[in-house]
Amino acid sequence: MSCLDHDPIWAARMYSRNEALLDRRFIRSVICYVTRRTGAAVIDEDLEQEALLRVCGAILKTHHVAHPKAFVIKIVRDTVSDYWRHRRILEDLDSVSA
Repeated sequence: MSCLDHDPIWAARMYSRNEALLDRRFIRSVICYVTRRTGAAVIDEDLEQEALLRVCGAILKTHHVAHPKAFVIKIVRDTVSDYWRHRRILEDLDSVSA
C-alpha cells in the first residue's frame, strides 16, 4: 500500500506544486550538469527515465519535502552515480603489469 492510498490529497498537492521538477527537461538538465563536471555531458534517455522513476518513487514514499528542488537534484545525482558505477569496466588484476 503506497502513501497515495493513505493520503491522495497530499500526493496531488505535491505533484501540482512541483510539476516542473518532474519534467524530463529539468531531469535532463540536472543530468547534463552533473555529468559535465566529469567531462562531456551525457544524454541518455534510459538514464533520464531511471532518474524520473526514482524521483516519482521517492515522492510517493516521502510525506514532507522541505526543499523539493534539492530533493530531486540529490536523487538524480545518485542515479547518475549508480549509472557510472554499473558501466565501469573492471580490469582483471592478472592483466595489470607489476
